[in-house]
Amino acid sequence: MRRGTTLTRSLPNSARRAWTHLRSCWAISRHPLLPPTSRACVSRIVQLTVSHIPTFASRDSHPPSVSTGAVPSSTSRVAHAVKTSIPLIVSGNLPRFVANRYREARGRRRYLLRKAVPNSTRSWSVRRINSALKHVRDDSVYLEIGVNSGRTFEHVRARTKIAVEPTPLFETRKLPRRSRLFQCSSDDFFEATGDLSWDVVFVDGLHLFEQAYRDVLGGLRGLRHGGLVIIDDTVPTDEYTSRRDPTATREGLSSAWFGDVYKVVFLLSKFHPEVDFRTITGEHCQTLVWLLDDFVPPQPSEIQFRCKSIEGLTFERTFAQGVPPSFVHLMKIRPSTLG
Repeated sequence: MRRGTTLTRSLPNSARRAWTHLRSCWAISRHPLLPPTSRACVSRIVQLTVSHIPTFASRDSHPPSVSTGAVPSSTSRVAHAVKTSIPLIVSGNLPRFVANRYREARGRRRYLLRKAVPNSTRSWSVRRINSALKHVRDDSVYLEIGVNSGRTFEHVRARTKIAVEPTPLFETRKLPRRSRLFQCSSDDFFEATGDLSWDVVFVDGLHLFEQAYRDVLGGLRGLRHGGLVIIDDTVPTDEYTSRRDPTATREGLSSAWFGDVYKVVFLLSKFHPEVDFRTITGEHCQTLVWLLDDFVPPQPSEIQFRCKSIEGLTFERTFAQGVPPSFVHLMKIRPSTLG
């Protein structure tokens, strides 16, 4: 601890107070009633926290001065970095967090965090998913279709988490607690796991409406009573982001790709009286879907016929006068997961 003590002498009072909290947290982590952590490693972790202070300003969490356009002072950066490292120590994620910094600097895939860290991200998806999970049973099961880098998946707080991703962009050897990864297509996953059920499903896979529609149907098939399906990116920002080709976005202005997932909302409205839904418009548009009655999965030929009936819809025709009224559906029954 000599290195850390020497460093604190040169810190301003606010940063020194933050360091005091970090030391308290370090002492608590050594309490015998807590899950055992390598005590020899804990001291080194605290030193690494201070020596890597500039790297702890993550892309999802910034000091308050950043939002106002002001340049954060060294004092605020140090205090913020130490403050944000405390929940990482308490949750046991700090060793993996530091290891990921080294792995990413060397071009290697990162590990997912061992446990979700409360209030550690500003992602709208994570907030809505965790809010929905608060209202379901204690043995909650979360299913995510299209995990990609795992940034959303690792911050979800559920008893059991299931990820479906054929080409994950993270290290698969060490997964979060009570998590399972299926490295296959979502179609193969639903075909092989007909006996599984879940409480919340997040659909963020291939952004083509045919595939997204099949993913929603698969999620509804295993949805428990009071469960919720969340469909991501159902309202494109413009015509370019709504194209089926992800490389056809407007060059230099947007790298986002929503695809034509918005057509799934029309399919639900037209062919599924057993479900109700609500589209959240604004900053991050998503559609929440829940069951009103027993769900009977349609046959593959019927799915193909339904998709053919709406494939001619275009962004200009759909959103000529803003978000269609059928997207912001009048809820017949408010689900318990919405509070």
